[in-house]
Amino acid sequence: MSQQVTVIATLHARPGQEAALEARMRIMIEATRKEAGCIRYDMHRAADDPASLIMVEYWTSAEALQQHDDSSHMAALGRDLPDLVDRPVEVRKFSQVA
Repeated sequence: MSQQVTVIATLHARPGQEAALEARMRIMIEATRKEAGCIRYDMHRAADDPASLIMVEYWTSAEALQQHDDSSHMAALGRDLPDLVDRPVEVRKFSQVA
C-alpha cells in the first residue's frame, strides 16, 4: 500500500500580480480537486506578506501525485507562472510520521 504524500508549495507574486496569481491558482484548485488521488488542495496567503501564497496538498500516494504532476492543467500552470511569480516556486514533499 502506498503512503500518503503531503506537498507544500510556496509561490511569491511579482509586484502588482498578487490578484492575478491568486486567480490563476483558483483555476488550478478547481481542476486539481477533481483528480482521483487528491485528498485536499488548499491555498493560503501569508499574514505578513500578501504576495506570498502556499498550496497545501494531500495525495493518496506518490503515484497520484505523479499523475497530477503529469496533468495538462499542471503543464498549463507551468507555462503561466513565469509571468506571475518573481522567484522559483519552492515545492517540498513530506510523508506523515505521526
